[in-house]
Amino acid sequence: MILRLLLPRIIGWRNRFTKGDKKQRFGLVRGAFVSAIIAWVIWNITSEFIGPMAEYGQTELSLLKLMESLPAQGLFWSFWVLLLSSITVGMQVFYLSNEIPLLLCAPITPSKVFLAKLVDATAINATLF
Repeated sequence: MILRLLLPRIIGWRNRFTKGDKKQRFGLVRGAFVSAIIAWVIWNITSEFIGPMAEYGQTELSLLKLMESLPAQGLFWSFWVLLLSSITVGMQVFYLSNEIPLLLCAPITPSKVFLAKLVDATAINATLF
């Protein structure tokens, strides 16, 4: 039942890529390409910057302490950014969506509607990060 509620969005993505005009297909390919470029830049920055810092940190005690705390700090701030993002996406999906009254009038239990919207919001938030 949940897949049936999410099927229009999946079909829309597929149709946009296979049957859409060149502008829509170019937008999807451009988004994937930009994401790959950003991942490549982050990989190069971390390997070129953090690698030599770790080698130098073996002799410098204060730099070693800083390098040991970097993963914890990164995870800490990533958690809070993802939490804030999920709250804003959740508010948009659950409270600002015009389709909620229509879906609640359908012969579907409200828990299935809620679960489908939760999966939809999670997918939207996952694509952002």
